[in-house]
Amino acid sequence: MLRAMFSGQSGLKNFQTELDVIGNNISNVNTVGYKTSRVTFQNTLSQTLSEARGSDNQYGGINPIQVGLGSKIASIDKIMTQGTLQNTGNKSDMAIKGDGFFVLSDGLSKYFSRAGNFTLDSEGHFVNPSSGMKLQGWNAKITDTGKRYIDSNESIQDITISPNLVMEARETTFLNLADNLNSDVGIKETTLTIKSSSGDVVPVKFSFERIMSEQYKDRIVYRWHAETVDPDKNYELLGGSNYGEVELDQVGNVLRWSNYPGHIVRANPTNNFNSSFPAGSRIDIGKNGIEWPLRAYGDISVSDANGNPINLLSQDDDDGSGAINSSDRPDILLYRDATNPNQVTIEVSDDAGTTYTGTITTDGTFYDLNRLFAQGVTLNDGAGNEIVLKNLFLDSGISESVALLPVGQANALSIELYQSSSDEETEWGLDGIYMTDTKGELIPKYQDEDNRLQLTDGTNQRDVKFLGGISLKDSQNNEVFYDPRDISFSVDATGNVTITLKVEESGSLKTVVFTDSDGDNTSADTVEEFNSKMESGWKSSDGKYTISGLSIIEANASDTFVSTTANASGEATEAGTVRYIAAKKVIQTPVSGELRLIDTENSQNYKVAEYENPNVVVSTKIYDSLGNDYDINIKFSKISDNTWYWKAETTDGQPLYKITEDGTNTSDPAEGVIAFDGKGQYLSSRWRLDSVGYVDYNTSDNDNGAIGFWFDPARTGESPNERVAPASVAAAGPVKVSLNMYDLTQFAASNSVNISDQDGNAKGVLQNFTINDLGEVLGIFSNGKSDLIAQVAVAKFTNPSGLLDMGNSLFSQSENSGLAKIGAFGEEGAGTLVSGALEMSNVDLSEEFTKMITAQRGFQAAARVITTSDQILTELVNLKR
Repeated sequence: MLRAMFSGQSGLKNFQTELDVIGNNISNVNTVGYKTSRVTFQNTLSQTLSEARGSDNQYGGINPIQVGLGSKIASIDKIMTQGTLQNTGNKSDMAIKGDGFFVLSDGLSKYFSRAGNFTLDSEGHFVNPSSGMKLQGWNAKITDTGKRYIDSNESIQDITISPNLVMEARETTFLNLADNLNSDVGIKETTLTIKSSSGDVVPVKFSFERIMSEQYKDRIVYRWHAETVDPDKNYELLGGSNYGEVELDQVGNVLRWSNYPGHIVRANPTNNFNSSFPAGSRIDIGKNGIEWPLRAYGDISVSDANGNPINLLSQDDDDGSGAINSSDRPDILLYRDATNPNQVTIEVSDDAGTTYTGTITTDGTFYDLNRLFAQGVTLNDGAGNEIVLKNLFLDSGISESVALLPVGQANALSIELYQSSSDEETEWGLDGIYMTDTKGELIPKYQDEDNRLQLTDGTNQRDVKFLGGISLKDSQNNEVFYDPRDISFSVDATGNVTITLKVEESGSLKTVVFTDSDGDNTSADTVEEFNSKMESGWKSSDGKYTISGLSIIEANASDTFVSTTANASGEATEAGTVRYIAAKKVIQTPVSGELRLIDTENSQNYKVAEYENPNVVVSTKIYDSLGNDYDINIKFSKISDNTWYWKAETTDGQPLYKITEDGTNTSDPAEGVIAFDGKGQYLSSRWRLDSVGYVDYNTSDNDNGAIGFWFDPARTGESPNERVAPASVAAAGPVKVSLNMYDLTQFAASNSVNISDQDGNAKGVLQNFTINDLGEVLGIFSNGKSDLIAQVAVAKFTNPSGLLDMGNSLFSQSENSGLAKIGAFGEEGAGTLVSGALEMSNVDLSEEFTKMITAQRGFQAAARVITTSDQILTELVNLKR
C-alpha cells in the first residue's frame, strides 16, 4: 500500500517538473533564438516478488513478478531544431539558417548563441544588447596593393565596423570583360530577283565584307559584291560595277555607295603610284579550277633601307618607242615557283636599271600573300642593296582565300604602276548594277576615254548619245548572240562609221564589221543616215549578219561623225576606236537612307538589306594611383563571322597606348582582334589588324594585339609641376591596365558585354554596410565601391544539445557538447547567415498545451493514487474498531 503512495508521490513530483519545463517554454515562445526543452521520464526500481524461471521439460517458463516503485526524470533535452525566420529590416540583425551558433565574447570567455539581435556600440562593435558581449569574427586585412581580404586562419576577434573606415585610392591594373557579343550583326547577304533586258528572271545576290583598313576601321564600310546566283544564266554583271563600297551610319542609313571602276586605284602620296593591269597581261587567280579576275590596288610604296622612295623602271616597252625608259609605265612582276607552289618571287627594276628580286614563302593562300605585302617584302639586287615593297594588295572581290596561278617567270603577273592621277584604262564606276546583255543599252567602256565618239554640225562638237541596244540577226533572221562587252566604233578621216562586233562561229570568235552607213565612202555619214540604216537593217561587210535597234538622240539629222583616227589615248593597240558595252542598268543602288536595292524595271520590286550595328561600346571609369578617375571606352566592331576588332580610347577619342605581351609600353594605339570558335567561345585575343585591314594571325613574330593599355596622366596636364622630371612623378604614375576577355562569348543574342570587375577606385569613406549569406560584411563607401571589411564567425558542435544554457540566450561549452569548431558560414556543414532577420523561438504552443494537459492529467491521476491509498489505509485501520 505504501508503495503506491510513494509511486504517486514520485509522479506528482515529475509532473510538476514537466509543468515547469512547459511553463518555461511557453514563457520563451517569443524569445529570439530560444530552443525549446522537453522532459522525458523513466521508471525507478522495482520490487521483485518472484524470480523468472525458464522452461524445464514438461514445464514452461515463468516471468518474473515485480512491483514498480514509481517514476523519475530521465532527461530534459534541448531541441535544436530551426526556428522560423522573421524579417526585421534591421541591418545589424542576423539569423542562422542551418547549424551553428554566433560566437560572443566578454573579453575572457567565449559564449555561443542563436540570438542575432545585435546592436552597434559607439566603437562599431556588434554587441548583444543585454549583456554587451561582442560578436566575434575576423576583420579584413589590407595587402600592399590595397586589396582587402579575410584571413580565417587567424584567431577570431571583435568585429569592428568603424564609421571612419577609409578605402584608399587604388590604381586600376586590370579590367575583366564578360558576357556576350552579338554574332548576328552587320549587313546580311541579300538577293533581289530582277529581269534582264531579254526578260529572263535573274536572281542577283549581294554579299558584304567589312573593310578594316586604317582609314575605315573606325567607320562602318563594307565592300559589296553583286553576282548572278544561277551560273547557267548567260548574263554577266558589268565587271567594273558589281564591286564597290558602301558606308553606313550607326543606324544603317547609307552615307556613301560607290562602284569600283574595273581597276582599283589609290595613289600613294610619296611614290604617287597607281596600280593596274594592262589589259593584255591580266592573269587570273583561282582555286579548284575556278578562276576569278584579280585586281591590284593599295597605297603601294617602294623605299630603300633609309626609307627614301625608289622610282621604278618598266619591264617592257609600253609606248613602242623601241626602248624601255621613264616614259613607259613601271611595273612589278609576280610569279609562283614551278615546283614550290607556296613560294612567290617578286621582281622590280629601279630607274637606274638595277633589278631587285625577292622570294617569299606563303601558306599557299592569297590572303597570306597580301599579309606579307602589308608587312613589307624585302628585295635585293644581289650586291647587298635592299629595297622594301609594301602595301601591294591583290583582290579578287571575294572573301574566299584562293591561290596565285601564274607559274614561272614566263607567265609572270605584270602589275603596271601609273605615276599620274589619270587611269586611262579604267572601266566606269557606275551608279547602279548593270548587266551585260545583247539587248542592253550602249555605254562607253572606259571612263577616261578622252576622244569619245563625237558629232559635229560644222562648228560645234558633241558626244554621241545612243538610245536602245543592238539587235543582231543572221541571214535566217535568227537572233545571234554577240559579245556584249566588246563593241567598238571607229570613224575614218572622211567621217564614215565602222561598227565591230564579235560573234561565235564554229567554236571561235569571229569579228563582224558594219561600215559606211550611207553607202558612200566619199562623204561623212550623217545622224539621219545612221538612224535610217539602223531602222531598216544594216548588213555586215560579209553580208551574213544584220544589225538594228540602235539610234542616235539629242543630235541634228545633218550632224556628221568626227574622225576618231587621231585618238592618241585609249588602248594603244586599238587607237582610233571607241569601245562600248551593251549593258542595262538592272538595279538602282541607294545613295542615302536605308540600304534599299530597287529593280529599275519595277520600283515595287526591291529588297532592303537587313542590318544590325556591328559596333558596341563598353564605357567604364579607371583610376590612377591618386584616385583620379578617367572615362574610357572599349569599342568592339565585328569584322567577320568570328572575329571582332577592339580598341581602347578615352571617351573624348584620345588614344590609349598598347601594352605588349612582354609588358612593354609602346606608343602604338591599344587595339587588337578577339576571335571566337564555332561554338561561340573565346578563342584568342592575340591577333591584330595589319595596315591593310587583314587579321594578322601570326602570333610568333612578337607583333600581336595589345594585352592592355597604358597612359600617363602627367602628359594630359594632370601634373601640378610639369617641370619635375619625369613629369609623372609629380602626378600619378603611368597607369597600366591589362584587359581580360576570357569570359566573353559570341552568340546570336543581344550585346551584353560589360566590365565585370576591376581593381581601381577613388578614395572613399564608409557609408553603409551589408552582410551576405557567408557572413561577409561588405562596406559601401562614398566612392560607390563596396569591399570586404569583416566576416562573422560561426561555431559548430558535435552535440549542440550538450551545450550549457547560461541564460541571456547564451550557451557555453560543456564536457558533452564537444569542442567548438569555429569557421565561416557555408563551410563544413555550417548554416548560412541571413541578414536583416531574426530566428524566432522554436516553441510550438499547440504542442506545449497538449503536453500541459497530459501533465495535468498525469498529476491528477498520481494524486488519486495517493488519496485512494489513503482511503484504503483508513479502511485498514478501521478493521480493528
